[in-house]
Amino acid sequence: FSIVCSDLSYEIADRKILNKINISLGSGNKYALIGRNGVGKTTFLKILTNKISDYSGNISGISRHTIGYLPQQAIEIEGNPTIWELALSYLKKALTGWKNYEDALYENLFILGFNSDDLEKRILTFSCGFKMRAVLAGILAGAPDILLMDEPENHIDNKTLTDLMQKLKGYKGILLFVAHNKVFINQVATQIIEIEDSNIQLFQGNYDKYLGLKSEMIKREEKDYKKQQEKIKKLQEFVDKNIARAKTSKRAQARVKELKKMDIIEIKKPISDVSLNFSSVPKQPRILLEMKNIHLSYDSAPVIKAGNLLVERNDKIGFIAPNGTGKTTLINAILEENVVNTGDTIINKNTMTIINTFSQESDLSEIEDNTLLEYGNYLFGINGRAVLSKFLFNNDLERKIKILSGGEKARIILMKLAMTPSNFLILDEPTHHLDTETVAVFKKVLKEFPGSVLLVSHNEDLFQGLINKVLMIKNKTLIEYLGDYKYVKEKYLASSQTLAVKKKTTTRREIRRKKISYKQKIKKINEGLKSLEKKHFELELRLENEKMKEKRNRLKGKINKIEDEFKKKLRLKNSLEKKI
Repeated sequence: FSIVCSDLSYEIADRKILNKINISLGSGNKYALIGRNGVGKTTFLKILTNKISDYSGNISGISRHTIGYLPQQAIEIEGNPTIWELALSYLKKALTGWKNYEDALYENLFILGFNSDDLEKRILTFSCGFKMRAVLAGILAGAPDILLMDEPENHIDNKTLTDLMQKLKGYKGILLFVAHNKVFINQVATQIIEIEDSNIQLFQGNYDKYLGLKSEMIKREEKDYKKQQEKIKKLQEFVDKNIARAKTSKRAQARVKELKKMDIIEIKKPISDVSLNFSSVPKQPRILLEMKNIHLSYDSAPVIKAGNLLVERNDKIGFIAPNGTGKTTLINAILEENVVNTGDTIINKNTMTIINTFSQESDLSEIEDNTLLEYGNYLFGINGRAVLSKFLFNNDLERKIKILSGGEKARIILMKLAMTPSNFLILDEPTHHLDTETVAVFKKVLKEFPGSVLLVSHNEDLFQGLINKVLMIKNKTLIEYLGDYKYVKEKYLASSQTLAVKKKTTTRREIRRKKISYKQKIKKINEGLKSLEKKHFELELRLENEKMKEKRNRLKGKINKIEDEFKKKLRLKNSLEKKI
């Protein structure tokens, strides 16, 4: 089957986002949707899911099929369900016969980094990334015909991302996703869809193939541009010399008409060298922060039990570790947030240290009615337009901030960050929602920042050539490695023989522990199954002896609930038995 978009157009606030788009998407293909922030990638996905309906044009072939949609922004969750309940709720939304897919849901939850103990835990004890994983597990379990994902790699560590990539490779329907992670796109995509200047273009192959094809296109455009400019120059010179002469006036006027009819080729300017004058960066002390004997707990649960941290002048520190291991807890301890119990940890922060932080959840409500140009001028004065351009805001500067895309809002936060006096930046996943061009700008900005940086990210491209230290958390211990990312990765993070032996021993111990845990759970499930069988038998007896219709209906309802609970426990038992 296929989805066909014909003359699809959409505009907002008199700004054309999509202009007469024509494209066909076929099953079995995996399309990566790329382009600068704000070009309409999320809008295109929302149109396909009918969350935006005021478009013009036609979309055929989609109404007869099931759709799974993972949005870009955090999921709004009612109450405080368990991980299992949240994932199951999205499976139920996808299918009426969802009970037949519970085993697939268990499998997806395990693939996405949950263990059996996690499934009964309440969602509010998990980070945003784990919430999104639970939702994605439910969506994938429903095996939709069409799978739409908006930046699924956000909030997912590299290990889980690898497992997710393997899962998606086997998907048989139409997969269309927005992503900025080059590795993810390369591994999953079979075709690239680029949105640029309200138009759409399809490229065969993965991201590396796209880059090669795009480079060839740009070279051809530049060649055609130079030829046209030479022709324009000759025509204009002839007009200037001959328009006033009686003998040559007609020929000159003919060339004027030719110039007016000419379809002018425009070349997009590449990102120029970005150079920002940071707002009065305070003088740095030799040591900005030192933490010794680190013992950090969250909600009485130990998170980091050992380790030390030293932040020195001009340090650029990359912090990489799986989700849930304590990165945010450490940052909260540095910022002296009350949610963290620091115990016996010794924290020495120099009085000259001024910290500034970045968060994707930064509140922009106070400036949402400002236009880009108004806010740029507010931050940078007469240089507002120039700095906006450096952050890739070149057109539509009269747009209000409240209608910007997630990536464009992130750029606004980064601009503000550059203008806030500080000598120590703490950045927690700053490149979420940012396109690859903006990430390149941001990396350049961080290199030029005349202060220290602690950078949490799963984006290896961002680390390379930027950092001089790497932080990791292993076995609840904070470990510091000196050197650039490539050196540290090859020497300490790659699977050397020593590390492999340690990992193998740990893995066997972990497998034994999990098997014991699974057996204990199976034992409890068996007890529950026996109890349900007993209740079922008792209710069946009461139903046989009951004459009143109303009471018989109530008893039937109770029996149905017990049967559903019995099936659920039996599926869980079967799933756990497979792991022993």
